[in-house]
Amino acid sequence: MKRFRLVLACVHATNAIPSAYAKLFSSQASKKLLKTHWGFDPGALDVAKELKRRLNAPLHVFPVSRLLIEPDNYKPKNRWGELTKSLSRQEKSSLLDRYWHPFMRAVEKDIRKQVPALLVISHSFTPVWKGKVRNCDVGILFDPKRSQEKTVAFALQKALRKRLPGMVIRRNYPYTGVWEGTAGYFREQFPDKRYAGLEIEVNYKHVRRKTKNGEAIKRALAVSLAELAG
Repeated sequence: MKRFRLVLACVHATNAIPSAYAKLFSSQASKKLLKTHWGFDPGALDVAKELKRRLNAPLHVFPVSRLLIEPDNYKPKNRWGELTKSLSRQEKSSLLDRYWHPFMRAVEKDIRKQVPALLVISHSFTPVWKGKVRNCDVGILFDPKRSQEKTVAFALQKALRKRLPGMVIRRNYPYTGVWEGTAGYFREQFPDKRYAGLEIEVNYKHVRRKTKNGEAIKRALAVSLAELAG
C-alpha cells in the first residue's frame, strides 16, 4: 500500500458566532440549537488536536459554527441554513471570503505539499437519530470508487478493530462517504494517486466529555494513522 503524508482538518469544530452576526442567533431557540450537534460536532476538535499532537501533522480548523456557514458542502445552495439563507448576496459573499475560501486554500496548500496526501477530517455523530440507536463507535467515510482511498479505509478499519476490541468500527456509516463535502471537493482537484480523503466519525458519547473509551479511540486512531502514513 502506498504511504501517505497526513493533513488534518476539523470542519465542525466550534459553535462560535462572530459578534457581527450575533443578532441572527439571539433567540432562545437559536442559542439552544447552537449547543447541539446542529451547531458543531462535540468532541471532534479534541480528537483532531490529539491527532495533531501525536502525529505532528498540520491541522486546519474552521473557525465558526456550521449554522452560520456550512463549510462541509461546496454546493452554494447547501451552505446556508434557515437562519442565514435570507442574508444578502453581498453578505454571503463576504462570509465566504472571510471564512470558507481561506480555509479551503490553506487545506489545499498543505495537500499539495504533502504528496501523496491523506486528508483526515475529524467529525462526531449523535448516538441516537430519529429515535434509533446507531450501532457504531467509529465510522470511516470514503469513496469506494477511488482505489487508494478504499485500500486505506479498509486498512484503517482493520487496525482499529485490532486496537479497540469490543467496539464497532464501520465503513461509510453513519453517512455515505460520497457527497459534496470537503473530502469530495478535493477529489475533484486531485487524482487518486495523489490524494485520499477520509472522514472519521466518532460517536460523541465517547468524546463529548473525556472518557476512558474516548481516550482509547484517540490513541488507536493516532497509532493506526501513523502506521498508514509510514
